[in-house]
Amino acid sequence: MKLDDFFEQQKTKLELEYRPRGFLVRELELKNFMRYLDKTCIKFDKKFIVIVGKTGAGKTSLLDAITFALYKRTSRTDLSGVKIEDVCKPGGYVKLKFTSGNSEYEVERGIKHTGQPYLILKKDGRKIEGKIPELDREIANIIGLDYIGFRNSTFIRQEEMKELGSAKGSERLEIFQKLFRLDVFEKAKEIADEKLKEVSREISRIEDIISLEKSRLEKEEKEIPRREEEIEELKSKIAKIEYIFEKKKIEVKKYEKELEEKRKKYEEFIKLKTKYEELNKQFEKIKNEIFEAEKRKRELEYLLKRKKILETEIRDIDRIKEDIEVLEKIKNAKDGLLREKNIYKDNLKSIIEKYRRKKYKIALRIEKEKNRIKNLKTSITKEEAFDLLRNEGALNERINRIDLEVEWLKRNATLLRRLLKEKEESKQKLDLIKNKIKLINEDCFILSEIKRNLQELERELLLLEEEEEKEKQKNIDKIKRIDEEIEKLGFDHEKETRLSKLREILKEKERKRKEYEDILKKFSQIGNIDDEIRKKTIELRDLESKVLGMSHKYKEMEKIKEEYEKIKIKTENLKNEERKIENNLIKLKEEKRIKEIELENKKTEILNLKKEIEKLKDELNKFKENAEIYSLLKERIFHKRGVVMHALNQLLPNLARETSENLMELTDGRFNRVELIPYEQNNQYGISIRVYGVDGRPHDVQEFSGGEKTQINAALRFAIARELASMKGSYSRMRILFIDEGDLGSLDTEVSRELFVRKLFNMGEFFDRIILITHLTEIAERFERKLRVYMTEDGRSKVEVLR
Repeated sequence: MKLDDFFEQQKTKLELEYRPRGFLVRELELKNFMRYLDKTCIKFDKKFIVIVGKTGAGKTSLLDAITFALYKRTSRTDLSGVKIEDVCKPGGYVKLKFTSGNSEYEVERGIKHTGQPYLILKKDGRKIEGKIPELDREIANIIGLDYIGFRNSTFIRQEEMKELGSAKGSERLEIFQKLFRLDVFEKAKEIADEKLKEVSREISRIEDIISLEKSRLEKEEKEIPRREEEIEELKSKIAKIEYIFEKKKIEVKKYEKELEEKRKKYEEFIKLKTKYEELNKQFEKIKNEIFEAEKRKRELEYLLKRKKILETEIRDIDRIKEDIEVLEKIKNAKDGLLREKNIYKDNLKSIIEKYRRKKYKIALRIEKEKNRIKNLKTSITKEEAFDLLRNEGALNERINRIDLEVEWLKRNATLLRRLLKEKEESKQKLDLIKNKIKLINEDCFILSEIKRNLQELERELLLLEEEEEKEKQKNIDKIKRIDEEIEKLGFDHEKETRLSKLREILKEKERKRKEYEDILKKFSQIGNIDDEIRKKTIELRDLESKVLGMSHKYKEMEKIKEEYEKIKIKTENLKNEERKIENNLIKLKEEKRIKEIELENKKTEILNLKKEIEKLKDELNKFKENAEIYSLLKERIFHKRGVVMHALNQLLPNLARETSENLMELTDGRFNRVELIPYEQNNQYGISIRVYGVDGRPHDVQEFSGGEKTQINAALRFAIARELASMKGSYSRMRILFIDEGDLGSLDTEVSRELFVRKLFNMGEFFDRIILITHLTEIAERFERKLRVYMTEDGRSKVEVLR
C-alpha cells in the first residue's frame, strides 16, 4: 500500500469517527399494538439484520410501530377509515430508543386503559416536560424530518420498487415527486389555482360593489335639496310657536302674582285648621281614655269575684300532691321490679334457645354417626372381632386336643363318647364363629370408634340437659322472688286508677292556681281607677269649651281657602298650557337639530362613499395584479414544466451515476450505465429510464425481464435512499435503512439474490444499520442477526431471535 493511500484511509476513518451522529434506532418495545398483544422487545444491535417470516405474520407492523412512536401515524392509518385506536388498543404502547446527533433519546407513545392517549419523551435519561402537541414538535425537530420525509428516507417498500419500473413515465414522475417531496409544488400549483379563482371571484365581487355604490351615491345626492327644504319649514313653525309661548308666559305671571297675595291669608287658615284639629284629637283621646278606665273598673269587679272562687278551689292542692308522690313511689318500685322480672324472663328464653341450639348440634352429630353405621359393611366391633378370633383359636385348639385324646382313649368307650360329643359341639360353635368372622373387615375399627363417639355424644347431651335445667331453675327462682315483692307492694289496679285521677285533678288545680296568681298581678297593675276617671272627666269638659269657641272662627275662614284653591287651579292650568307649548317648541327645535345633523351626516356619508369607491377601485387594481401573479405561478412556476422539471434536471444526473454503480454491482457488471431523462410530450410530463444493454445500446426499462427489471429498480431505489438520507436542509442524516421485502421473489437466480444481498452489505459503508424484511428464509443465513416473526394459533405476533 502506498503511503498516500494509507494517509487517505486514516483521514476517512477519523472523519467517520468524529462526524456528528445522525438518526439511528437502537431498540423497539411494543405491546397491544396490532397483533403484538404480548410485550415484545427487539434490539437493533448489529449492523446487518434480517427479519424473516411468512406473509401476514407481522413483519411490516414493526415499521408501523416505529412511525407510530415518532409521528402517531402508520401505513394503516394513512388509509381512509382506519383510526389510531384500530392499531393500538387500550393499554397498548410502543417504546423506541434511538440516537440523534450526540444524544440518546427514548420515546414512548400509547393509549391508557381509560382510552386517554399519552406521550413520554426522554433525552439522555431526563424526561422532557410538555403536552403532546409540544412533544410532537420536539420529536420532529430532533429528527429533522416530518412523517413523509422520514418514511421515504428510512424505508424502502416493495411497492415503491415495482412502481419505479412502471410502464408509464408519468407514474415514475409521481413516485419521484413523492420520494423527494416535489409533490409540494403540485400542491402549490393547486393552491395557486385556487387562489386565482378566489382573486377572480373577489374582482367580480368588488366590481359589483362599485356598481352598487355608484347607484347609491346618485340616490343620496338627490336627497340633499329635499332635506334642506324640510329644515326651512321647521324654522318657520318654531318662530310662530315662540310668539304664542311669550304671550302665555305673561298671562301666567299675572295669576301667580294674585295667587301670592291670597297665600298669606291661606297660611293663617292652615295654622287655625291645624290647631282646631289638634284640639279635636285631644278631646277624642280623653273620651277614649275615660271609656277604657270604666272598662277596667268593670273588669276589676269581675276579678274580685273570681279570686274568692279560686281561693276555695285550690285550698287542698298540697295534700293532693303528697298523695300522688306516695303512690308514684310505690308505682316506680313496682315498675322497677317488673323490669327486673322481664330481664330474667328474657334470660330464661336465651338459656332455652342457647341450649336448644347446642342440643340440636349434638343431635345432628349423633344422626351423622348413626348414618355412618348404616354405610358400614359389618355389624361387628373391633372388640367383638378380637373375641371371635380368640374363640376360633381356642375351639381349633380344643378340637385338635380331642383328636389326640381320642387316640389315647380308644379303649375307654365312655370317655370316648364324651370326647366325641364335645368335639361335635365345638365344631358347631366353630362354624357359627366362622360365619361371624366373615363379617370382620376394616370397618370393625370404624364401628368401634363410632360407638365410642355415640356413647360420648349421649353423655355430653345428658350433661348439657342437666346444666340447662340448673340455669333455668336459677332464673325461675328469681322470678318467683320478684313476684312476692310485687305482691307485698300492693299497688293494684284500683290504686293505679286513683293515681291517674289524682293527676288529672292536680293538673286542673294547677291551672286554677296560675289563674289566681295572674289575678293578683292584675290587681297590682290596675291601681285607683275612680280617681283617674274623675280627673279625665274634668279635663274633657275644659277641652269641649275650647273646641266650641274655635269652631265659629274656623267656618268663617273656610271661604278664604275656597278662593285660594280656585286661583291656584287656574294658575296650574295656565302653567300646564305653557309647558305643553314649551315642550312642543323643544320638540320642533330638537327635530330641526336632528335634521340638520342628518343633513351634515348625509353630506359626510356622500363624501365617504366617494372615498370608498376610490378605495375599492384601488383594491380592484391590486386584485387584478395578484390575479396576474397567481396565473404566472400556476402556468409557469409551479407547473411541472417549472420548478419540478428544474429540480429533476439538477437531481437526476447524480442519481443516474449512483444507480449505474449500484446496477453494476447487482448484475456483476452486465449492466453498468443508466440514464434518467425527464421529458414533456403532448403536455404530458414524465421520467424515462434507459439502461445500456450488453449490445451497448440504450433500452427502456420495460424491455428487460422481470428479474432484470427488479435489479434496475433496486439500483435506482438504493441510490434514492442514499440521496434522501444525506440531503441537507429539511432532511437529517439517516444512518439506518429498512428494506421491506425488496421484491426479492422476482430474482430468478441464486446468483442474482446473492448479488442483491452483497449490495446491501456494501451499503453498510454509508448506513450504520441495514435491516432487510423478507419472507424468503434462504437468503437470511449471511446476516449476523436473524429474527423470525411468526403467528401463534390464537393470532398473536411473536418475535424469535435465531442468531
